[in-house]
Amino acid sequence: NTPPTAILTLHDFMAYQFIHEYVLRGYSVPQDMSIIGFDDIDRFSSRTPMLTTMRQPFDQIGERAAELLIQRINEKHSKDVKSVQHLLLSASLQVRNTCREMSI
Repeated sequence: NTPPTAILTLHDFMAYQFIHEYVLRGYSVPQDMSIIGFDDIDRFSSRTPMLTTMRQPFDQIGERAAELLIQRINEKHSKDVKSVQHLLLSASLQVRNTCREMSI
């Protein structure tokens, strides 16, 4: 069995917890395992290693949520109100110190 070479976590906090436990066991990041978070909540943090992560567009999420709430309030008596709306916003990869290049 070939061990995995990378892990994508659900959020940055989980990624840092995984890095901590992995290093305690004598492994190194990213040499032995590349680790990627999801959020980019610590983008201005001085924490090391600087986490490779997917940056969520929190400003856009807040703006769209406010717009949808206002729309729902204004149309609350309308028959055209959608109970659920799905929005797709782009998340960008922020490559930092916890991933290594792979050769194919």
